[in-house]
Amino acid sequence: MRFLRFMMRPSGYTTVDARSRREYRDGCQQAKGLLDYTIAVRRSRIPEPLLQVVSEREFLPPRQISVDGGHINMDEPYLVIGCCGLNDIDLGNRNADAGIIVDARFWRSGASTEALYLTLKFGFELLGLHRIGLQTTEDNVGMRGWLEAVAEIDVECIRKEMLHLGNDTYVDSWDYAIFDHDWFISVMKNLQARIRRT
Repeated sequence: MRFLRFMMRPSGYTTVDARSRREYRDGCQQAKGLLDYTIAVRRSRIPEPLLQVVSEREFLPPRQISVDGGHINMDEPYLVIGCCGLNDIDLGNRNADAGIIVDARFWRSGASTEALYLTLKFGFELLGLHRIGLQTTEDNVGMRGWLEAVAEIDVECIRKEMLHLGNDTYVDSWDYAIFDHDWFISVMKNLQARIRRT
């Protein structure tokens, strides 16, 4: 959450706050204004250097997970490393915002690229969106670098003092956008090539 301080409360979240937030997001997902999913990695897919920094206690046991009338078989221990999805889905205007949070230990592991690839693919190819926005801050050099070097998109605008951190402190929002034509012409291929290498 180092780069998402604008989403945090100075005193943290109580159990009641967390429950309320989860229920609100569940309602948005049921109303089809939000798509949230968990990023889980099977133990066998975690590179050896990363296994050295993960405690065995963090792994969840194998199980079958129900999803929309079907299921996913997690047939070996797995680790939840983050979440990703689409927010503020507006099918009338064919746009949404994308977001991702990944355990810092897994930055540069390829997991973020694969998660964002699947999110963009769902948005452009299944929902038929025209524009997917991504928002970050100036100090999130890793995300900005990924957007500019890997996805090959430029910053759309910088909104000054847009995000409130509390105590009269604000940071600028760096806004990016990927359009459907960008996706089909280059972004999809760039991300597929990157996923194959990791």
